[in-house]
Amino acid sequence: MWCGRGGATLKLPYATTVVLGVLLSSATPKIASACSCIHGTAKEERKLAETVFLGEIIDMQDSDDEAYPRRVTLRVERYWKGKKRPREIQVLAGAWATGTCATPLALGRNLVYAYRRDGVLVTWTCSRTKSEELAAEEMKGLGRWQEPQ
Repeated sequence: MWCGRGGATLKLPYATTVVLGVLLSSATPKIASACSCIHGTAKEERKLAETVFLGEIIDMQDSDDEAYPRRVTLRVERYWKGKKRPREIQVLAGAWATGTCATPLALGRNLVYAYRRDGVLVTWTCSRTKSEELAAEEMKGLGRWQEPQ
């Protein structure tokens, strides 16, 4: 491999190139770029979330929070996690803290991984939240579910 900088070049042995590649790839952050994310498994993320549910959007409003610009109300059909299981639930939805990505919720039904931040439930682009259509296989792997109370 040839590496050059400012007109000078340096020839690196193949083994050094492989070692550098491994070291650099292991230093990858959880968020690879503004709109691409690296997730744990569905079961790992379920453990971290405050609540995980399938719900249909019934209302969406602007919020005052720059990181979570949408206040979304959903009618819940089933829960995979949640101590309280109301029929309707409200979450703040947004991008990763920069606000540069789209809200993860699609019109219609969504699998939502919500986390408690400053006393409210939030979801964002890198939380595994996605439309029911994209989450069909994932929902099978989440195990038993419960109906709202």
